[in-house]
Amino acid sequence: MTNSRIETEPYKLQLRRFSLGEIFELKPGAYHSLADIPSGKVPVISCGDEDNGLCGYFKIDAHIYDHKLTIAFNGATLSAKYHPYKFAAKDDVAVCFPKKPLRLTTLLFIQIMLRREQWRFSYYRKCFREKLERVTVPLPSKDGQIDEPGIEAVMKSSPYWDFLKKRLRSS
Repeated sequence: MTNSRIETEPYKLQLRRFSLGEIFELKPGAYHSLADIPSGKVPVISCGDEDNGLCGYFKIDAHIYDHKLTIAFNGATLSAKYHPYKFAAKDDVAVCFPKKPLRLTTLLFIQIMLRREQWRFSYYRKCFREKLERVTVPLPSKDGQIDEPGIEAVMKSSPYWDFLKKRLRSS
């Protein structure tokens, strides 16, 4: 048996640090206390780490979001979670509104890259919106812009992509 090796030229991604404020409009969730809100069907997201930050289901008719990232201000600060469903949010998380349309793969990649930056807020150091806007994440870029085709190629090459795409809405 002979060893054969196929030579391929590696795909090179150019990384650039983008601030979250460049990418998103970051808005704190609308709800502070849920004590006076009756239970219902709308999931409410907080800064908790379990169950994607879900803190319960409540009767809420306003400030409902859909298919957005949230980023924790408290607790596991900078913990980002993607919510592929309608939800409301407490004010201890930022809801991320992309300044321009982003592919699902880009949102998930940003979520992963934020996990790498969590050490900056260890020991439960709080974050606030203005500070969060300055947090930077390294992302593949082309001509100074986010390289969404490059990110998509990386994400879709993951052995878990088939599992994820069945559960998430594609953009």
